[in-house]
Amino acid sequence: MVETRLSSEDRKQAIIDAATPLFAKKGFVGTTTKDIAEAAQVSEALLYRHFPGKDCLFEAIQDCLCQAKGDAMNFVSKLEPSTETLVLFVYLMVRFIKQSVGVADADALPRLMFKSMTEDGKFARTFMEGSFYLMLESFKASLEAAEKAGDMVPSPLNHEERLWFSHHMVMVQRLNTLPPEPVFDYRKNEDALIYDTTWFALRGMGLKDEAIEKYLKIEKLGRLFDRIAKENC
Repeated sequence: MVETRLSSEDRKQAIIDAATPLFAKKGFVGTTTKDIAEAAQVSEALLYRHFPGKDCLFEAIQDCLCQAKGDAMNFVSKLEPSTETLVLFVYLMVRFIKQSVGVADADALPRLMFKSMTEDGKFARTFMEGSFYLMLESFKASLEAAEKAGDMVPSPLNHEERLWFSHHMVMVQRLNTLPPEPVFDYRKNEDALIYDTTWFALRGMGLKDEAIEKYLKIEKLGRLFDRIAKENC
């Protein structure tokens, strides 16, 4: 096997990039070190030199994926809590879940999440703790600001439920896109579906129609998304 000369950090990243889709497809148990070495085009001995075992490599993948999303979503936590920030938060959540920005294989993260949730759930919990859970307080602060501004209707849902129910809806939409042919045909292009999904999530959270109309400006939000993704992913 011919092994290309790379720096230690570049080699580790190359191994992570090669291993991620394997874990996504086969799961932790089903993926062997031989599989990973072949995909990364290295010997198993070199693989073990960088990662003493599958556990270490899997943890590195978790850290890498969490960092990409955590850095990007952290942008919102620095903004003043407001109705506008709430809309931006939800829009970014929809875009990052649906398009998996910041990873070499766009389908790897959702596959890892869904595979984990059919097994022990460890990867999914770790990812959420390292990304979206960190944003929960910022989300709640903007939700409270929107309530104080009179932009929300009363809701039987608590603040966390409003985020998680919306998050889960988008995750299922992402699951729908994983087969070669989507199971459900929404009969809309991606831009229209992103707008409708964001609108539906905001309305479900209790945001009034006039507030949605005021702040859900797709072109402006899209430019912000592109900038945040470029700077943080």
